[in-house]
Amino acid sequence: NRLWVSREKKADAASKNQINRLALILQTGKLRLWTFNINKRRYYSLSESGDQTQEYQPIDFAQFFNRDDLEDLRKIIFDMSDDQPVDSTIRIRGAVKPGEEPRQYEVMLSVAERDSKGHVKILLGVQRDITDMLKRDQEVNQLLMRYHTVFNSALTDMIYYDKDGRLSNINDKACKSFNID
Repeated sequence: NRLWVSREKKADAASKNQINRLALILQTGKLRLWTFNINKRRYYSLSESGDQTQEYQPIDFAQFFNRDDLEDLRKIIFDMSDDQPVDSTIRIRGAVKPGEEPRQYEVMLSVAERDSKGHVKILLGVQRDITDMLKRDQEVNQLLMRYHTVFNSALTDMIYYDKDGRLSNINDKACKSFNID
């Protein structure tokens, strides 16, 4: 009996450790987990420990996302529930709240559970907030366009070499100076 209690304590400690790791991963990756029960037609929000924290009717779940993008998500969900091959990753926009910027999400869907006949019973949605990443990419692209415009419209010859001494970039004015077509 003592051996059993000892093993149970070790298993509980290991389980709590795994739950803490999952919580850290979810927070760091800006991830949110939810499931969709095909038979009940309900969405369930999951906590970091994997417990169902909130049940949503489809109309309530729709309040979180852009209406057009939600239709695309629903199409993928129903195609997956019919075992049709589909791309299980979709980018969707969040619902616009007054005074806030619209959020962008990447949702990856996978089959979480099947019934005894092999039919899809529950789908798992992993939702990742990619708004900051998209903003950062947009800012980098704008800076690159400015750099490219200034670099190519300069009135002087501009030649850049990398750390190994190889030519990495040259503007049109420098090409004309060296008779390069």
